[in-house]
Amino acid sequence: MDKPMIFAAELVAGKPVNMTCSFSTTCDGTAPTLTWVTPADEPPSASPSVTQQGDTLTYTSVLSLTPALKHHGQNLTCRVTYPTVSSEQTLTLTVEYAPEISRDSGCTHTPENVTCVCAARCNPPGELTWRLPLANLSGNQTHGRLHIWQVASGHLVNGSLTLRGGAGGEYVTAMCSVRNRHGEAMLTLYLSTEDKSFSIWKAVLLTTGIILMAVLAGFIIYKYILRREDASGNQDTNVIYCPHSATNQSAGSGENGPAPVEQKGGG
Repeated sequence: MDKPMIFAAELVAGKPVNMTCSFSTTCDGTAPTLTWVTPADEPPSASPSVTQQGDTLTYTSVLSLTPALKHHGQNLTCRVTYPTVSSEQTLTLTVEYAPEISRDSGCTHTPENVTCVCAARCNPPGELTWRLPLANLSGNQTHGRLHIWQVASGHLVNGSLTLRGGAGGEYVTAMCSVRNRHGEAMLTLYLSTEDKSFSIWKAVLLTTGIILMAVLAGFIIYKYILRREDASGNQDTNVIYCPHSATNQSAGSGENGPAPVEQKGGG
């Protein structure tokens, strides 16, 4: 009995794809059944159809699949079944994906050298490039005080950059870039620990300055409001007393004036 055929499509992690399985026969008796055996966490979702050309009947099943990295290397099987016999075709999945740089990437500093390591996984294997202020370097080469090498094994690519003579001069940062046809991943590494510390201190000082300015502005506004309130309170509590006029004093001298002074003779 003939086996069904699986027409493989390019599998890219996270991108839905349709896989097609077909089986052709000239038997016009009982129709066969096409079924899929998929990875355990990927339930089959297939659409069957049948076409005829002359005496040949072609049974087709289209499987909708969203591949993930964990599916790489797993099996996908299409099985054709008659009441008394069956056959199947199995395909090992090859899942491609964009580069992902490992968290283990970084630099080590000694008085003599600075060594940076960059590691990334991707499929197909990517090209690793060191992007520096004065040059972009890849492969295995020496450029002035810089020495780089690169090695790929399977889906893993490793690159190393060594700055001889220690940090300083024009080399402050280096960017590790890994690219394949599905994307690019980049990581900035510090060749100079002093530059990194300076950047951190600069951020701290800037934040402190902003906070101090905000506190000073709040204090000035508070003093201004306090002075306005004091001025308003003084206007409400001041009472003005006016002296009596000379006319009023004369008119009231009969009743409210001072008592007459009694004079006594000297004898």
